[in-house]
Amino acid sequence: MAALQFLRVSSLHTRLTIAIAAVAPLWGAYSFYLAQRSAPNDIFQVEAHVAHLEGVRQMVPENAVVGFITDVPDQLEPGPNEFPLFLSKYCITQYGITPRLLKSGATGHWVLGVFTSDPAFETLNNLEGLQLTRFFGQGVVLFESRKE
Repeated sequence: MAALQFLRVSSLHTRLTIAIAAVAPLWGAYSFYLAQRSAPNDIFQVEAHVAHLEGVRQMVPENAVVGFITDVPDQLEPGPNEFPLFLSKYCITQYGITPRLLKSGATGHWVLGVFTSDPAFETLNNLEGLQLTRFFGQGVVLFESRKE
């Protein structure tokens, strides 16, 4: 019993300190939970981009290899804590058209253009070796190759 004597708390100040020390982590966890609930779930807007690619998924066969062109520069050496925009566009687009394979460059029968803004139609029609098949809006354009 003498070993448990230290558990007996006599002063009000000590009791309040122990109570605050017990409640503070619970309050912190609750605050974190509320902050996570109110944060946007899709900060990179992957779902919106995948929705823009719905028409592409309907037009292009599932076993196709699709070329990929964009107006985003291929930044090979990004700064610290920076993910290359080209790579993020490429990966999100690959996710959006799965099971089709995406290949960088204007290669293959189908070529998918993902641009940061809606390009002018004169620009799209002047791409060498590519014929504009369909413009989906939101910078998404599908081409067919004239080479094959």
